[in-house]
Parts: sequence; structure tokens; C-alpha cells
Amino acid sequence: MEYEQIGIITGTRGYKGELLLKDVPSGLNKIPKGMTVLVGFSAAFAREFILIKWESEGKNVIISLKEITSKEDAHKLKEQGVFAESSNINYAKNEDYFVNDIIGCSVYDTVEKKEIGIIKDVLLMKANDIWVVDSPGGEILLPYIDDVIKKVDLKKKRIDIVLIPGLLELNKTKTESK
Repeated sequence: MEYEQIGIITGTRGYKGELLLKDVPSGLNKIPKGMTVLVGFSAAFAREFILIKWESEGKNVIISLKEITSKEDAHKLKEQGVFAESSNINYAKNEDYFVNDIIGCSVYDTVEKKEIGIIKDVLLMKANDIWVVDSPGGEILLPYIDDVIKKVDLKKKRIDIVLIPGLLELNKTKTESK
């Protein structure tokens, strides 16, 4: 399993062992309760804990771990990293990406359960960006909106999408008229 750091414990809050996390990656959604996280100075040398609370507080996050029930226990974890399994981490869909991060990613249609092509360009528009997909049937223009782009996994270079009805037909009509 591959783990990713989701924050660093910088302090405690209250007397029940709540932990203050900083350096949480931008765009990180709430981590689900009941998930196993690792706490340590690296994922390779960490202990397992069960997450029972994840609460955003400005740029910081307050977490609670099932096994930590006092301020004294929590204080022992200060300055250690918190790690979660990469496959369980979801980032907000509205996160900004660098163009070079997106180009070369495979685009996967989650409804048809098949790859439809590779991102070859990004058009920066006022309303929303357009991701240009090179597919066997020609170029497909994907609007960067929540209804279409469902998940971006830059580590796996994969983008999961749902095609809006009529989107492929619109693109075919444009390529046929050339």
C-alpha cells in the first residue's frame, strides 16, 4: 500500500486528546471516519490509529483518534506526520491543476467503463477550462466542470469522467465539418 502525508500534528486541543493538524494539502476533502491512518515521522515507521473525527477549522484541521483519549497521550504525538492510504484520499473537484500535470493523463468514462483517450491540450477559457482529449474518433473537448470531471488522480495519470449527453455528438459535428 502507498501512503500519503495528510498533515503534521502541531498541537492539542481540549482535554480529550484532539489533535491540531497543519500542512494539510489544499483541496483535501474530509477524510472518512473509521479509516485507518498512520502516525509517525514517516509512513514506514508509524503506528496505526482509527480516525474518529476530521473537522476543518480555517487552514487547520482538528482530528481525533480512537486510541488517543487524553491530552497527555495526544501531546506525545506532536510534530509527527499523519498518513493515509493514497487510494482513500480524495481531493476537491475544484482544485486547480497545472497544465503540464493534466497533459498526458488517460481519460476514463466511468459510465461506459472504458478509456476514451489522452489529454493533449488545455484551453484556458473565462467560464471554465476545456480539456482537449485525443481519442481514436478525433478530438473531444471536455469542459472542466463538476458534472463532467469526477476524479483526477495525478499519481496514476488518470481522469475519471461522465460524459454529458450530446457532448460526443457535438464534437463529432465540429470535426466532420472541417
